[in-house]
Amino acid sequence: MLTHEFDSLGWTPVISISSDPQNPPTPFDMAALLKMYLGKLPEPLLSFELYDKVVQAGLKDPAKVKNDLFCLAPCNWNTLRTLMALLTRIAAHASTNGMDAANLAMVLAPVLLWPPSSTSESKEKEEGSDVREAMAIQEVVQYLIENSDDVFSKSNFTSIMVPPKNSFTVLQPL
Repeated sequence: MLTHEFDSLGWTPVISISSDPQNPPTPFDMAALLKMYLGKLPEPLLSFELYDKVVQAGLKDPAKVKNDLFCLAPCNWNTLRTLMALLTRIAAHASTNGMDAANLAMVLAPVLLWPPSSTSESKEKEEGSDVREAMAIQEVVQYLIENSDDVFSKSNFTSIMVPPKNSFTVLQPL
């Protein structure tokens, strides 16, 4: 599903996590591994399809991205929901770990959504727009962390699981 194409690339991780009980992995090791994994996906978790919508929401009102998330494939949506729930729990302990929602968003936004491949149009963008877009994406990720209970509520979860009409392919006998 989400990682099928990624796994088929034959990627070998650079980080080696020891199974030695005398040298257990640290939370930093696990965070680096997660960030590396997300960054190596063939398409970002938030998908190229949503890039412009996420940037516009981040520039104006990050809450507007909530309904756009329904465009995500169910495996992306469920993975994002689980990741945001984890990040919300980490942010809840910011007084001891120093990672509030803003810091988490700053670290993870670049691996959750990056721009589609460069085109001649994107090379003509106004100077500094890449920085504004990165900051807008960061705003949206921070919003998702701070509001994950609302964004990924049970009512939203059940509606994402209902397939649209005519979404099933009927296999014809040979």
